[in-house]
Amino acid sequence: MTDPEFSKYVIATPQQAAELLTEIGTLTTLQGKNYSDRNSIDKTLEVVPTAIAEHLPTPDPTSEVSHSAYIEQIFDCATGQPKRDGVVGMVSVTQHEKPVPGVIYAAHANYHLTTDNGGETYGLERHVTNTEHGPHMARKLGRTSLDPIEMLAELTALRDKVDQERPIEQAMGLSTVSQIEAQQVIDLTAALNQ
Repeated sequence: MTDPEFSKYVIATPQQAAELLTEIGTLTTLQGKNYSDRNSIDKTLEVVPTAIAEHLPTPDPTSEVSHSAYIEQIFDCATGQPKRDGVVGMVSVTQHEKPVPGVIYAAHANYHLTTDNGGETYGLERHVTNTEHGPHMARKLGRTSLDPIEMLAELTALRDKVDQERPIEQAMGLSTVSQIEAQQVIDLTAALNQ
């Protein structure tokens, strides 16, 4: 089952995904920081391309709003070489909204570059997430155990939930990226290379 409205768009190509990975590699190598298993960079955005902005909520007109991009290339921890299996890179466009002092809502349009054949063919998936930040969240986090065994169990449960939801998202077409949207992600990353 997929969204019939989406079916009128042409899906992003493996060539576009490979081009995006090249742009990510150049940007994060030249301007990014290395954290042993990834090169990444965080940039403020003045404008969010329209096809990406469609996946971000309309902010309240009285809110303070800003946008940023977080880009990373992932490396194999054992070899130090670029990863060539699973998620190998990501471009995340975030909308930060401050509806009241001390509270931030963040919506993220995350574009994951994937491969499961050693880097011969790449794919592009979109995953939209939301987070909330502020002092009220500290109380919620205070309920989380600091015991390492319990923390590992909580993280494992979260991972299992994602593993269950991703196939459903894909079957519904929620993670599918159009060629237009893919090109805007490529152009955004290339512009940050300037």
